[in-house]
Amino acid sequence: MSTTGFLSQAKAAFDDVVISTIFDENATAGDLLKVVAVLAVSIYVVFALLEPILFRLLTGPLKPTYLRIAELEFNRPDKALDQEIFNLTNKQEYFDHIVRWLHPILIAISTHIVGGMCTVPFVFGLTMFSTSVRSSIACLGILIEMAYEVQDFAGILFYRLFMGAEGALKYPVTVIVILSVHHALTCSMGVPMILNYRELPELHRMSFDLQLGAGLVFLLSECSRSLDVTKKNDLRKFLFITLIMFIMMTWTRLFDWFYLSYKLLARFHADENWTFLVVGAICISVFSLFNIFAIVIPTFQRLTKFMKKLNEYESLPADAPETTRRASVLDLQIAAADVTAIETSFDETMIHLARFGFEDRRVERRQTFNSSALSRSATLARRMSGAKHRPHRKSMLAWRDLPSREEKVAENKAD
Repeated sequence: MSTTGFLSQAKAAFDDVVISTIFDENATAGDLLKVVAVLAVSIYVVFALLEPILFRLLTGPLKPTYLRIAELEFNRPDKALDQEIFNLTNKQEYFDHIVRWLHPILIAISTHIVGGMCTVPFVFGLTMFSTSVRSSIACLGILIEMAYEVQDFAGILFYRLFMGAEGALKYPVTVIVILSVHHALTCSMGVPMILNYRELPELHRMSFDLQLGAGLVFLLSECSRSLDVTKKNDLRKFLFITLIMFIMMTWTRLFDWFYLSYKLLARFHADENWTFLVVGAICISVFSLFNIFAIVIPTFQRLTKFMKKLNEYESLPADAPETTRRASVLDLQIAAADVTAIETSFDETMIHLARFGFEDRRVERRQTFNSSALSRSATLARRMSGAKHRPHRKSMLAWRDLPSREEKVAENKAD
């Protein structure tokens, strides 16, 4: 069979399973689950094909940008833990680390944005589409999110079942349990909500907030990494991006979130749908706590801290000692990174834990807590606690003068 014939048959099968089901208001749970399965395979295949293209971009046109990111982030105290875990000893290794792990993060960003965009016609009431079509497209956005989670969990199962010790190292039991709970909640609620509340405005607006809002904020955060806030032009861009992110997070995770949550629970109560009311109340309560204590409050605190550090940096006298100026620059850069590094949803937090916290290689426990790591942790703790500047605090140059792991091993062997 020719390639053209194969693609034609694949498109026909996709249309038959996905398109026809999405626009069928009487679709069954089995039909919707078939759509999720097809979309999960499609997401995996598409991004597997795109990975070489992404790699070429990151090592080609985008290389200067990400080299600049490596220059700004390498050996910074707030990145010390990553560098210790992954044994990153120079900027080139840090750049390679960024390139290697950007692909799974972009999968999450892309699926969130695409899924959120599917809700746009319904949320904004675009009259070019009928109400039925708008709700069908919005339901597709929910199924795309479910499909992403299915293919992600399938990858975890593959590693654990067939990759032995390598799989156990990449995905420890703790990570599997957390991801299983998260994926189970999303996958178990998506199809029932579509079957029972297909045209409910609050459902699709909440999907719009959580998916598109999270995807865009995460994308803006990635764009801000290459900005050097000690330069005026970059600082203006950073402040604009930060303002947009703050508005989006407070609206989607606080004000609109609680309004939509109340409307959903009130609808369940009015319909006497007690199963949905109980399960929904539990899920909304847990997610509300996450929104408040993991997103809204930290965002405000970190933004306030950044503005304080910016004021301290700009108020430095021209004759300030070089060590004081360097410390102020470093404080400002770390505060800026804190503002835009907040994960925008539980899903992104778990991705960071699973993808970045447990790399596919062995890490010796005795290498993780050496003198350099303890020194970095102490400095980071002082910065995070808001301690005032002290003359004896180490500067960035002092950090780089600390004994490396190789030097420590050589000294031990010599002894």
